[in-house]
Amino acid sequence: MSKRLLGAGTLAALLVLFFAINILSNTALRGARIDLTQDKLYTLSEGARAIARGIDEPISLTFYFSRSLAVDRPDLRGRAARVQEALEEFVRESGGKIRLRIVHPEPFSEEEEQAAQAGLEGEPVSDKGDVVFLGLVGTNSTNGREVIPRFMPDSERLLEYDLARMIQTLRTAENEKPKIGVLSTVGMQTFAMDPSTGRPVPKNKWRFFLEPLKDFRVEELAATMTEVPPDVSVVVLVHPKGLGDETLYALDQFVMRGGKLVIFVDPLAATDDSIQARDQMQLMMADRSSNLDKLLNAWGVEVVKEKVVLDKQLAPTRQFPQEGRVVELSQLQYLMVRGEALSKDDPVTREMDMPINMFFAGAIRRKAEAKAPMLEIEPIIQSTTESMLIDRAEVQFAQSPTQLIERFAPAGERLTLGARLRGKVSSAFAEGPPKPVDGPAPDASKHLAQSKDEVSIVLIADVDMANDGAWVQEANLGQQRYIIPFAGNGELLRRAVASLQGSAELMSIRPRGQFRRPFDRVQEIRKSAEQAFLERVRDAESKVRQAEERLTQALQSKQPRADGTIDLTPDLDEKIKAFQQEQADAKRALRAVLRERDKDIAALERKIKAINIAAVPAVVSLTAIGLGLYRSGRRSAAKKAA
Repeated sequence: MSKRLLGAGTLAALLVLFFAINILSNTALRGARIDLTQDKLYTLSEGARAIARGIDEPISLTFYFSRSLAVDRPDLRGRAARVQEALEEFVRESGGKIRLRIVHPEPFSEEEEQAAQAGLEGEPVSDKGDVVFLGLVGTNSTNGREVIPRFMPDSERLLEYDLARMIQTLRTAENEKPKIGVLSTVGMQTFAMDPSTGRPVPKNKWRFFLEPLKDFRVEELAATMTEVPPDVSVVVLVHPKGLGDETLYALDQFVMRGGKLVIFVDPLAATDDSIQARDQMQLMMADRSSNLDKLLNAWGVEVVKEKVVLDKQLAPTRQFPQEGRVVELSQLQYLMVRGEALSKDDPVTREMDMPINMFFAGAIRRKAEAKAPMLEIEPIIQSTTESMLIDRAEVQFAQSPTQLIERFAPAGERLTLGARLRGKVSSAFAEGPPKPVDGPAPDASKHLAQSKDEVSIVLIADVDMANDGAWVQEANLGQQRYIIPFAGNGELLRRAVASLQGSAELMSIRPRGQFRRPFDRVQEIRKSAEQAFLERVRDAESKVRQAEERLTQALQSKQPRADGTIDLTPDLDEKIKAFQQEQADAKRALRAVLRERDKDIAALERKIKAINIAAVPAVVSLTAIGLGLYRSGRRSAAKKAA
């Protein structure tokens, strides 16, 4: 009886201790958090925290998640949980300036209708037409509104960036659109033939600068400018060619002050309409390259001179007449960039649902002899391994696709066609502002020798992609004329400018690690065991084949009877038994390998479970008790001192 009472007393004491630890944890560790993930996945970066803390007026965020429809979808529930946890982190850092509302819309409810009207995109989850909403709507006090229509499965690495960008846009909402500067040495015009004169006349500017940049105020900058206007935050450079030192210096100092650049350069700009030529031959021989070498090279980056990228996998095909028949040939100098060639970790290219059309593109790489500090090159557009660099002259004067196909020899490496450049660098003008040919010496007192903040540049090694013919076509419906994009070139420019429009804090946010982390050690053990398994299988199969060959030879040496049977001699009977024994040994060996593999994996899983179930809670509990005792001791000491 006493043992029963003792057991009940022990159980009661454990329950009391359990509740005491929980109560103590809630008081002593209120607000305390520890992120033990390898990449600090649940901790906001400094840039994101600065954005959350810098809110002046309240921001309202409404997170929609159709929880009832995702009961059988752990992937959706996990994705929603990670979004909610990140939102709650932003709320915590904002000090109450961010107000989070979570809505779980039911099918055919008012909340579901609100989600659809807000612009959220549903994800189909059944044959009945049910869709799960997993998106976010943000508003501010001045009627500013931002929407993330749907959190995609592959968007987790940029989740922090997406939320920070939305919050920053809402907190800095202005009545006036941001101003973007555009400097181009191409005419930025399309032309139509005037039937009365037979001469080309300007039709309109390239839509590359009309449609994608309609959310910004665009100011054209002269190629001879000596200063970037102070209200311009991003400059788009298209085919920079023959720029003078004063203009280059203006761009250099713009970058040193924290200005952002989107640069389109090209080793062979076929659509360069700025070339003045007396005849067709001179037009063909004209230099169509552009560069920004003086700046980029000083910052450790180069676009390979006089070389064009060919890519077999990305090249479109077209029918050509050849020897009296029509054949389909790859146009290797034209690239339809899509899929794995576009980075999934950069906001400029991720989830791009249309290809990027590029023509005679160049390659971006590290400048070999560059001096530190250098910009970090993060590829956002790349070729496949079935690509090569070829002299631009061979492409420019190729008479047919077969000439390039015959010359094509893939190098087996991916080439960078577009990149994001980051880092702190020194001015390309180490000795200060350039001295003009005429006039007084410039004022060097405002010269910046180093960049104030981290430089942020998007560099694309192609200019022809900006031409209308590369990405849009016109369609007439009645009296209305519609512009229909068939490629994502314009969207690329819009995203590039939008991604650079943010603050230094936003630009500092990098893609995070994967939330879905495999058990790497378990996979290593499994692969190792499978390798051993395969080796033993091959060994066993070899022994079986040898035994079968010996058995076949032995059987063939015997003359069969009239009915097709043969007499088994003791020797032949022994060989059959040996063959059967070899088979049994091989099977036992295979079973042993499987048992060893499962044993190692089971032992590791037990350790992981023990750590998760017992060790981590024990550490947290002991920390809570220790912190509680420490605080209690301090209070007692304070009372005694008083």
